[in-house]
Amino acid sequence: MIKQPLRAVLFLVVLLLLQVVVFDHVVLGGYIVPYVYVLGVLLLPFCFGRGKAMLCAFAVGLVMDLFQQSGGLHAMACVLTVYLCEPLTRVFFRLSEKELEGFDPFTAKNGRTAGLPLLLVLLLIQYLVLYWVEAGRFSALLSALGHAFLGAGVTFAVSVVILSLNSVRSGRSRRRQW
Repeated sequence: MIKQPLRAVLFLVVLLLLQVVVFDHVVLGGYIVPYVYVLGVLLLPFCFGRGKAMLCAFAVGLVMDLFQQSGGLHAMACVLTVYLCEPLTRVFFRLSEKELEGFDPFTAKNGRTAGLPLLLVLLLIQYLVLYWVEAGRFSALLSALGHAFLGAGVTFAVSVVILSLNSVRSGRSRRRQW
């Protein structure tokens, strides 16, 4: 989907702006907010590698924490999710460490839908960390898990729409070049 690092950063900035301006004001059921910026964060390891992606994820998470006044929850969840992105990608796609370099789970070569289960699992991890740490106790795990499934499901649906729109747009620009 996004190969060049500059395009990945621009995509992340657009998603972050959409998050702050639009999606932070969409609250479903009183507590479910679709965090679309996470999609941009999850694409960073495929452009920059794990270490740089974790630093970028921390910075993006801090920006979200400033806007939502959440005291570091988003930064922690983003860093953990990006940290787990590489090993989970290797498991989902059965790749070696060398094959992972430059790999993009959302390209047509892999089948556009092949990366969607990976995206859903990573979104579940993100939301579980957000809700469980916010609850602040181990006994809230089942409640946090329920909230995480709902939040990740909504964000997953919005992310699929964004990925579809982006692939249609990139397909049109490729046709114009010919």
